[in-house]
Amino acid sequence: MVAISPGMVNTTPGMKIPGAIEIEESVTKMMQVIDALTMADNGHFIDFEDGRKLAW
Repeated sequence: MVAISPGMVNTTPGMKIPGAIEIEESVTKMMQVIDALTMADNGHFIDFEDGRKLAW
C-alpha cells in the first residue's frame, strides 16, 4: 500500500490556479507511477511525477 501525491491540480472547471496542472495530466502521471510500483515501495508516500519517495 502506498500514498500518492497527485500534485497541485485544477479541480474546479474554468478556474486557473498558477502552477496547477489539469486533472488528466495528474491521473496520467499517477498511472505511470502505479504501473512501476513494486513491493519495495510498500508503506511509502510517492510523488506523482517521478515516483520518488517523499517524507511523511
